[in-house]
Amino acid sequence: MSLATFWNEEANWTGAVVSVLAAGGTGVPTANILAAQSVSFFSSPRIEVQVQEVARASEQMAYANNEWYYSHRSALIQTDIVTNRTAPTQQNHGTIRGRVRYLLSREAQRFVSPAVTNYVLLDIEELGSAVNVRDPEGDREDVTSFRHRIEYGILPSAVPTV
Repeated sequence: MSLATFWNEEANWTGAVVSVLAAGGTGVPTANILAAQSVSFFSSPRIEVQVQEVARASEQMAYANNEWYYSHRSALIQTDIVTNRTAPTQQNHGTIRGRVRYLLSREAQRFVSPAVTNYVLLDIEELGSAVNVRDPEGDREDVTSFRHRIEYGILPSAVPTV
């Protein structure tokens, strides 16, 4: 893995969360579980994943490849569950929401290889949720947004050479 790909933590964590949700039986088709930035259509039900605020979590450092680096990291993950209440086939928003919350609470069981590589997940903290209704062209989309803070470590053995 290249150095640039390794440190692209936003994309790496987005892929990991999408992978966990796609394998977790949410009731949402796998094709509709994706990074929020790649949503170019409005089919539902869907789950949109966005990783924000990737940062150093403490002053803890580790040594790899003759260099020191901050090994304790954190990120904020926002997961939006979107269903359409006027769809011809009923979309059970509550069931999808409950399954997503359950999967994100199972960090020790779900956020391991192959879903998560290069990082060791230390904690997932649910920061809360918000519920609202979007009305794009009268479609009446119900949306629940979850926010989770994750803390993770980067092991020296995973850091690629420059």
